[in-house]
Amino acid sequence: MSTKLKLNWKAKGLNAGMYDTELYYLYQFSLLGNRGRFVIINENGILVPKLLSKDQSVKIELNSNSSNLEIISFTIKDTYGYKYLFNTTENIESILITASLSQNGESSISASRAQAVYNNISSWLLYKIRTSNSYSTVQESFTTSITTTDNITTTNTTPDFLSNPYNLNKLKLNCIISHFATNTQTKKPLKITFKDSTSIYFESSINHHETGGAVLQDLIIKNNLNQDIKRFILTYSETDKLWLDKIDEKNTGKMLNFN
Repeated sequence: MSTKLKLNWKAKGLNAGMYDTELYYLYQFSLLGNRGRFVIINENGILVPKLLSKDQSVKIELNSNSSNLEIISFTIKDTYGYKYLFNTTENIESILITASLSQNGESSISASRAQAVYNNISSWLLYKIRTSNSYSTVQESFTTSITTTDNITTTNTTPDFLSNPYNLNKLKLNCIISHFATNTQTKKPLKITFKDSTSIYFESSINHHETGGAVLQDLIIKNNLNQDIKRFILTYSETDKLWLDKIDEKNTGKMLNFN
């Protein structure tokens, strides 16, 4: 219990006796040495970010829809005046189906099947870093959404040990079927551009044998003329997991091998 309590941050202080998981979404960030946690509270129809660490010296500004309070983006500003803009999201869709099957084969599964669909933002991605005079120093581009699906189906079965038709509706259900699926939409880095127009490109493919998601293949550093300066090629092997075997620096003979 003592270990669990270390992970439960009090969102309203000890007197409230409630944890952040009972009240608000918990946001966590790590930016060039600055890290912290905060929650967002609705104060009379206005969304207000509240830092959970008193030693944090960052400022958080929210951009939200005033009618439905949906968060559009937010900016974290540090003591040096740097502004970190987050406006790209990754999302998870959870689908729940629970149904029963009687001994005579009648099912309670609805025509729409899904009894509940929940959509959540799983993370916010850093889009741009600006200086104190709003000059952009770093900007990220992302791939289009890559969707992976995970399905879990469980069935609790009761044996059909009587064949008398009269007893079919008197027996307890043949089985209860529970189906839970998650569709995870992730966005991978495509390019990071710096203020001198140099950039880092990330080339990936959708061939992850475990999840169907993305696999990073090449990492390319380019100059301001969009010419390759360095290219790193990643090689993997597939067993029950995806393993990174080696990294080659193209045309140099330099290589890192991983055992």
